[in-house]
Amino acid sequence: MLWCEKGGELVSKLYTPNQVAALLQVSVPTVKRWLLSGELPGIKIGPAGHWRIRSDVLQDYLLKYEKLSAKKRGVDDVQ
Repeated sequence: MLWCEKGGELVSKLYTPNQVAALLQVSVPTVKRWLLSGELPGIKIGPAGHWRIRSDVLQDYLLKYEKLSAKKRGVDDVQ
């Protein structure tokens, strides 16, 4: 699934909550809780409101928590 095209280039892939849960090895309810709380930004698609998470947003989310985790361990050079 493609998020959009910008100048002929693909911008981002969309993931379902099930796909994100599988990638992060957490439960689907955990991902949905993150979405509902706004902790993990997502978009709702269509009249049924199916959640989708952009790949670049997921990457930013993971980097944020990687940096927090490194900071707790006293490591400052996470990129």
